Amino acid sequence: MPGESLLEIEGITKSFGGQTVLKGISLSIKKAEFLTFLGPSGCGKTTTLRIIAGFEDPDAGRVLLEGKDVTELPPYRRDVHTVFQHYALFPHYNVFDNIAFGLRIRKLPEPEIQSRVNEALALVKLQGFENRRTSQLSGGQMQRIALARALVGRPALLLLDEPLGALDLKLRKEMQLELKSIQRKLGITFVYVTHDQEEAMTMSDRIAVFNLGRIEQLGAPRDIYERPQTSFVADFIGAANVLSATVLESRNGEVRLRLEDEVEVTLPHQGGLPVGKGQTLKVAIRPERIEVRYQDSPANTDNVWLKATMIDNVYLGNSSQIFLLPFEKPPGRVLMAVSMDAEHRERRASGATVWAEIRPSDILLLEPNSNGSHA
Repeated sequence: MPGESLLEIEGITKSFGGQTVLKGISLSIKKAEFLTFLGPSGCGKTTTLRIIAGFEDPDAGRVLLEGKDVTELPPYRRDVHTVFQHYALFPHYNVFDNIAFGLRIRKLPEPEIQSRVNEALALVKLQGFENRRTSQLSGGQMQRIALARALVGRPALLLLDEPLGALDLKLRKEMQLELKSIQRKLGITFVYVTHDQEEAMTMSDRIAVFNLGRIEQLGAPRDIYERPQTSFVADFIGAANVLSATVLESRNGEVRLRLEDEVEVTLPHQGGLPVGKGQTLKVAIRPERIEVRYQDSPANTDNVWLKATMIDNVYLGNSSQIFLLPFEKPPGRVLMAVSMDAEHRERRASGATVWAEIRPSDILLLEPNSNGSHA
């Protein structure tokens, strides 16, 4: 299990051409942790990785590795290796020489190089490939060689910059499991950059969600999915229905809201977010937490029931995406539900009147609206 801190990033800022891309990033990364930087293109995750590696200098802030300030050190003087998306293998070397390159630069004895390369090849399941040229390898095999070359130096920290981005979907999923298995076996700290939410959820001990040069939320995959702190995180991790809400009352551990100026609901106060009467918030509801009912009237009145028109029912094989229009006031907010129920795969008529049933505890309080008031 991840333990004490290996890497500390303190107040990192960075600008390119007058545009600030990192706005005071601070983060503690634990030993033996698999941490993923997740976010859309241009959010600052790769720049942060390059600063950790030493390929970029921060404008301000510090990088500490095992308690030592390495901010001014070049990459080769940091106990850090990086795996890139496009492998960066030497085409004129065979597999063995590609993996052994860094060890030979360090002038290790040849018997130790032989032993370490063989060990690395076994780890990535490519024994017997020592004499292959890189031109004879598939994309997945080249990625494994790049990983072996990084691991053979036994770094304290391994940085991976979208290393599976060039692979097809099936191989990508296989390599996700392989990478996590290798990381657990070796106990090396991995920092992984991706824009793929499912990949981050599959592999990570923790996820740092980047947006506009900041970390919006840091936590375990389950915590980030089930308790997003902002509308960006809610919508970027999986899918979410983000609605506006006005606080009608907040007391005794409960919050009474009016959703989309139409429907009132009382839910438990989730803590961490100050709410007061008259304040406008954003709330989120995960699609899989909405039950679509075909009955004529509500049953369990402890839950929220929204009468809605079915706009579309998209068949996805093992599930259905159901699009509903429950709110009458403009702009007519659409809700998406996801169901694995066979009933929905058979009843696909648009225009049907249905009920959307939502448990109050599944409505997630997010940040205040930017133009919200607080009375």
